[in-house]
Amino acid sequence: MTGITEAQPESHEGHAEASDRSNVWKNQAHRSRFSSYTTYIHANEGNGTAMTHTQIAILMLATLGLPGLAMLIAGIVIITIQRGKARRCTAVTTGWVIDYRFPGGDQFYPVIGYQVDGRNYKVNRRFRGYVTTSNITPLNPYVDSGAYVSDKDMLHISSGMVTNYRTMAQQLWPQGSTMPVYYDPKNPTHAFAQRVPNYMPPVGIIFSAFGVATLLATIAMSFVMLA
Repeated sequence: MTGITEAQPESHEGHAEASDRSNVWKNQAHRSRFSSYTTYIHANEGNGTAMTHTQIAILMLATLGLPGLAMLIAGIVIITIQRGKARRCTAVTTGWVIDYRFPGGDQFYPVIGYQVDGRNYKVNRRFRGYVTTSNITPLNPYVDSGAYVSDKDMLHISSGMVTNYRTMAQQLWPQGSTMPVYYDPKNPTHAFAQRVPNYMPPVGIIFSAFGVATLLATIAMSFVMLA
């Protein structure tokens, strides 16, 4: 009769040791995967931060830098056009005051009519700028005089609680009074009344200055973002 050997039950100590080894391997594997994942996350976070700053810098340049550049170009164009126009206005004729304009904001100027080769033209008398002085007194709230043009081609205006700009304009430039007009012989519609300006137009200066300031500020902020 063949002998049967009974299987000896596995000892509790051996099973526990094997289980411990398995847990150690699993923990090591988990730690290894977690370490690799953490390294990957940190690397991607770094790349993500750099990309975010780059995108912000590009957005700033697009939203602020381009308008600033456009204003700078517009200012340069305005200045260039007036300088070219002034150089071409070499002919002179006698014009006369035909009307007045009151655009608001304590500003007014006369409209000058003139003739070239039998054809009628008109040009607005422009100034380098306007200087307004407040002259409000309880005893005399009404102002209708005191305006004058300085040697620097600035129109100085006195204003009160009630200001009659039309009366001021008529006092400075009576209807029908004469004024020299400088015009372009090849294009008589291009003209200046009273004098040919030898200064840059204020609008061109404002546009150029604001454009440069916006560009410099945008570039500086972009460098800070990318640093």
